[in-house]
Amino acid sequence: MKLRVQIPLLIVLVVLAACASLIIAVQLIVPARIHDANLAELSAKTEANAELISARLDAQLVQLYEIANRIRIRTMDWEIVRQTLLPEVERLDCLEMGLVYPDGTAHYAVDGVTSYLGDREYVRQAFAGKRAVSDVLISRITNAPVVLLAAPVFQSNEPDAPVIGVLFMRNDAMFLADMVNAIRPGFQSQFAMLTNNEGTIVAHPDSALVMDQFNPIIAGQTDPGFKALGDIVAQALREKSGITSFVGLDGEPRISTFTGVPGYSWTLFVNITKKDFDREMTELNSIFFAIGIACLIFGIIIALIIGRVTSMPILRIVRAVEDLAHGKIAEGNLSARIEGSYRNEFDDIKDAVNSMAAEIEIYMTGKLHAERKVYESELAKERAEAAREAVMSGISYASKIQKNLLPADSELTNSFSDHSVIWEPRDVVGGDIYWLKKFDAGTALCVCDCTGHGTPGALLTMLVVSALEGIVKPDNCHDTAYIIWRLEQRLVDVFSVNTNMDADIKDGCDLAVLFVAKDGSVNISSGNIHVFVCDGREVRQIKGQNIYIGEGRLKGKDDVETINIPAKDGNKFYIASDGLFDQIGGGRSEPYGYRAFRQIILENHNEKQSLISDRIWSAFEEYRGAEPRVDDFELIAFKP
Repeated sequence: MKLRVQIPLLIVLVVLAACASLIIAVQLIVPARIHDANLAELSAKTEANAELISARLDAQLVQLYEIANRIRIRTMDWEIVRQTLLPEVERLDCLEMGLVYPDGTAHYAVDGVTSYLGDREYVRQAFAGKRAVSDVLISRITNAPVVLLAAPVFQSNEPDAPVIGVLFMRNDAMFLADMVNAIRPGFQSQFAMLTNNEGTIVAHPDSALVMDQFNPIIAGQTDPGFKALGDIVAQALREKSGITSFVGLDGEPRISTFTGVPGYSWTLFVNITKKDFDREMTELNSIFFAIGIACLIFGIIIALIIGRVTSMPILRIVRAVEDLAHGKIAEGNLSARIEGSYRNEFDDIKDAVNSMAAEIEIYMTGKLHAERKVYESELAKERAEAAREAVMSGISYASKIQKNLLPADSELTNSFSDHSVIWEPRDVVGGDIYWLKKFDAGTALCVCDCTGHGTPGALLTMLVVSALEGIVKPDNCHDTAYIIWRLEQRLVDVFSVNTNMDADIKDGCDLAVLFVAKDGSVNISSGNIHVFVCDGREVRQIKGQNIYIGEGRLKGKDDVETINIPAKDGNKFYIASDGLFDQIGGGRSEPYGYRAFRQIILENHNEKQSLISDRIWSAFEEYRGAEPRVDDFELIAFKP
């Protein structure tokens, strides 16, 4: 058989075999693998959606728990609690909120009625110290299906504090259904539902099933039409997670994946029709079959063309190419080329092969160079990332150290009749800090704003706290001017060690020192930090002296002024760093200033300190808007 016939025939046979193999592989292997992959993907999406539902419920419970353990709720005074809950009902977009007392009596904020809820399981769980969500149940107040969330109210923040009540939030029966219906479908026929541990549907696109508290297991015992669905639900309650199939009420075969919702006694089902599930495989089979037929036809046409244009010289050019490829190029000589003279089209083939070899040489040279650059870039990137992680790890640990320097809340509770603290560094760590120590004669309180913020400011705060521990003693704790002067000396001694420091850089701090005597009188000395005193009728602003602690200008404690505020029932004191007053915002790029601050503390004088501080923070955040924080935020408020 001649070569010009043999070559096209061989090409046709190869193309035919390849196309046949492709079609067989598509029909025998690809459908099964796609089927398994789709099942695995559907199961994984069901688990992911179950985790998403769990996370959303957890977020609701965490929010409810935070409200439940506010100071105003812990008073268990219903009038105070109700005034706190009414705006929260609107903010959380729920139907009702209320408080259950230890005897089981529940007070409702919106409806203004009472009921007995001590026998409800979710209330029992909350009294046991757990956050809980009920199934869909019938409200004793509205006689309508509802879902309730409950959180324990602890007496205090101590680890072993007892539960003194339960805060609950009531939502309509579609609360869970809205979460389930928000699952984005991957198939046209997909829908999801949620059942409790008894098989009752608590979330479904058909709201009537939820409102009627439909149980397919029970319904299947009397109605054969629901038996298949009831069997699937029963199987899910036994196996917790899996994939199965059944025939729907409409006679359509369906595939169902189910899994438990983490942390809750519910099971999530995702159902699709088998026809919808197999649609992708059917389309792929058609595409691959068409590709195989097209390849076969194209191969036959190419084979016929080659049979017409090829001739014996092809063997010669093949030998030359093989000698080039397996000889010189294989030895690493990328500049090797085919030599000699060929007739007709084969001279063009020689030129094409030589041109291809030249392009390969250029490509391989460039590829090696590019791969070397990529390797070097990836190596540098890995080193930079490792360095960044090391730095961030160090900063995170520094944040823990800095927080441990702050006084415990119990120390402030033992020192003042009421207090609140807001300490929010602009970065992970900051340059603001406060220090407190109680003595027999009274309590010394220092509020400090060190140079800068972030890591440099944090390092200075550690130095200041260490110095204050050595300076403030029982015999001088009342002498606030002496404390500032001695701290000035300590910082000057430290900073003067480096005589090459830039003279334009000021290392030190603004500082307010207060001594609160047992009789309620207060001594105040301050450098650049204002102290505000409110007696309910007016706000007195005590401006700090124009002195910077650490600058070295103080000659003795007599250079520091001391102001005495006599004891007076109702006096409240506020000390804040410039991170509050210098904040830009309000849509005018102007600082927050003092006016709004003074107005808030005067108008809310009779409230608890924690509530006053919350309103200051809320006003600050509203004023700041989208503007970035300019500095650390520190606010100390107390009543002697």
